[in-house]
This record gives sequence, structure tokens and C-alpha cells, in this order.
Amino acid sequence: MSANPITTSDAQSQKEQVGFYPWFVIGVMIFALTISFIDRQIISLLVEPIKDDLQITDTQMSMLQGLAFALFYTLLGIPIATIVGGKLVYGKL
Repeated sequence: MSANPITTSDAQSQKEQVGFYPWFVIGVMIFALTISFIDRQIISLLVEPIKDDLQITDTQMSMLQGLAFALFYTLLGIPIATIVGGKLVYGKL
């Protein structure tokens, strides 16, 4: 058993100490998600002008939209998450 059990007032005071920062982080994450979604949609809207300008086929365009995107996030997502996660765990961030 622990020597200092957490009481309701302790839990309430810890909840009040959290403050604005978690909501700021949520806002930044929502903003990043929105920008990412808009970026993907812009490319989808501009498929025909891009194909005409670059003289590429439908298959090549689908590779640009799907495969390149998936490979980028698959190959770089894990190392970036590891770096950020390590900094968060060890308190360096």
C-alpha cells in the first residue's frame, strides 16, 4: 500500500493545475490534421492539370498520389515517432 493515498481534493487540485497547455496541444494537432487533409484534397482536385502539364498517365498519377504518400509516411513515420517519443519519455522535449 502507498503511504500517501490520493484524496479527492488532491485529484481535483492536480486537475486544476493542468491548465491551458493540453488544449493548446489538441488545437495544434487539429490544425495539423486539417492542413494535411486540405493538402491531399488539393492534389485530388488538380489531377487533370497536373497530368497534362507533366505528360503522365493515370497509372503514374496514381503512383504519385497513393504509393509515394504511403511509402513516405511508412518509412519516415516510425523513425520520427521514435525520436519524438524518446524525447517525451526522457523529458528532453
